[in-house]
Amino acid sequence: MSEAIESSKRPSRAERREALLEVAAREFASGGWGETSVDQIARAAGVSAPVLYTHFGSKRGLFIELLERHGAALIERISTSVAAQSTPEAQTRASIEAFFDFVSADPFAWRTLFRDPAADQEIAGRQRAAQNEATHLIASMFVAGGAPEDRIEDVTLVAQLFKSALNGIAGWWWEHRDINRAHLTELAHQTLWHGIGSLPGTGPTGPVPTSARGELLGRVEVTD
Repeated sequence: MSEAIESSKRPSRAERREALLEVAAREFASGGWGETSVDQIARAAGVSAPVLYTHFGSKRGLFIELLERHGAALIERISTSVAAQSTPEAQTRASIEAFFDFVSADPFAWRTLFRDPAADQEIAGRQRAAQNEATHLIASMFVAGGAPEDRIEDVTLVAQLFKSALNGIAGWWWEHRDINRAHLTELAHQTLWHGIGSLPGTGPTGPVPTSARGELLGRVEVTD
């Protein structure tokens, strides 16, 4: 059975939970929060709806776990890539490459995080929080790279534009995945890097310290 979670091997509870999350991510990415039902996910997973409720309590609980997991994975991927670079331009390129690596590796995770906000207020709030953390990280990268702290509102605005641009490109690429990803990444980098350069104070060399994320996120404020 191609999609079924059940098997003669009797997977452990942890294995079954992981498999259910994988199927749920695919279903939510396809239909969104509002149009995806627990019964639909259960059918795709080859289990009964009560099995999902046993593991996650509710549809909301399942979706929130996906949001938290995927959001943490994206931030970790970008943070690790940026920390390995020594100049602002290299860090910008690394953040773009890490983002598209994330989209390519798990497009369902990306759509869960960045698709249109859900009608459910709690879910929509969690989505905004995940997106805001990404904006925080980008703004922190700019500040660590030399962007003026006394113009933090402008830095945050540029970070939001940067993130929105990447998300828009990813949305387009979702429908045109025949486009070479390396070429897409390079074009995005050249376009966005020159745009970032218009912000006074950007451009000095120097690494983003490993501690930059925790230290700077407290200073860079993004409101819903």
